[in-house]
Amino acid sequence: MVSPYDSRDIRKASGTGYHMAEGLEQAGLTVERIGPLKSQRNPINVLRYLWNSKVRRLNDHPQRDPGFLKNYARQVERALENSDAQLVLGAGGMPLAYLKTDLPVVLWTDCTFAGLENYYDKYSNLSARTARNGHACDQSLFDRIDMAIFPSRWAADSAINGYGFSDDKITIISRGAGVECDRTEEDVDRLIDERPRDVCRLLWVGVDWERKGGEIALEAARLLNERGIPTELLVVGVKPPENLDLPDWVKLFGYLDKRDPEQRGVLDGLFATSHFFLLPTQAEAYGIVFCEASSFGLPSIATRTGGTGDAVREGVSGWTIEPDRPASDYADAAERCFRDPQEYARIARSSFHDFQTRTNWTVVCQQAARAIKELIAQRSPAPMTGYQTPTSSPEDVSAEHAL
Repeated sequence: MVSPYDSRDIRKASGTGYHMAEGLEQAGLTVERIGPLKSQRNPINVLRYLWNSKVRRLNDHPQRDPGFLKNYARQVERALENSDAQLVLGAGGMPLAYLKTDLPVVLWTDCTFAGLENYYDKYSNLSARTARNGHACDQSLFDRIDMAIFPSRWAADSAINGYGFSDDKITIISRGAGVECDRTEEDVDRLIDERPRDVCRLLWVGVDWERKGGEIALEAARLLNERGIPTELLVVGVKPPENLDLPDWVKLFGYLDKRDPEQRGVLDGLFATSHFFLLPTQAEAYGIVFCEASSFGLPSIATRTGGTGDAVREGVSGWTIEPDRPASDYADAAERCFRDPQEYARIARSSFHDFQTRTNWTVVCQQAARAIKELIAQRSPAPMTGYQTPTSSPEDVSAEHAL
């Protein structure tokens, strides 16, 4: 498995590469990790970055430079020279964009450059060279890979419409929650029963108040209080802007580091005791945090944007609201459910069931491993004429050198 960062470190990339590698090994594959990769320091590339970002005030991504990416590819190729891998899996696409190999290549990511451009702020107001290089990178990537694993239809469509990638080569598999969870149905039933009925607790978690819809969440909580439902908004991560006059029903917890056991315990307690995970995000490739909420039997209310419509299953793990809808729509969804204890218990239990069956890394990696084994089987050399080989299923492919 190839990643620019160290996939052995759970702190990197929200733990995505770590969970991918660990889960695939648990699913019966042997994973050889390639990474971290060394970044190329090209003075001309750096000068272009400084000119575009500091002088022209454009978003410039020097890591999209073809020379930078070809340097990544050469490092991977050298690692493969001494490997007996049967397939190359990329946790992200940039190291694969210019890779030369006869092995089947699989991309596992949550977005494409076409999907990100003018969607996230970081990918808006781009320098001309970043836009040009970004599309060249992904076009080269999708021209050479054999399969792409995406967590959402939104990401898949961006590959099809942006780069002509075949839908037949796409497998859609959710991502897993970035937390360890040994909770049982009985544990979650107890959490649901213990949530108070005299106050509605809305949990908001984010490090970008504007993009994650903090203002909308604040207004939705105000409306619920106005409608006679005592409501608290629990804010984790970034502090709201200082010019906001926050009422006493807004509780600020600051940034909580999941790597610190004590802070992790505080965050877990907030997930466990809240009634809804409210995140009116304005841009989101997927949203692993929705999967984490489900692991506590916590229904989500989110904006239907990017990949959130796949992360939050409508009426199963929560609800999604159309973009540009007012805060009252989010308040309506919470109010309807909160006022109906039976419906609340149903959606909360359904949310946990969705985590158990779809959005935990064990299940996710089992599905990915099946798709990878099938691809390896399809690419295996045909038997010689006159030689009868035993019949086997894709699961029978030798796990020793699967990756």
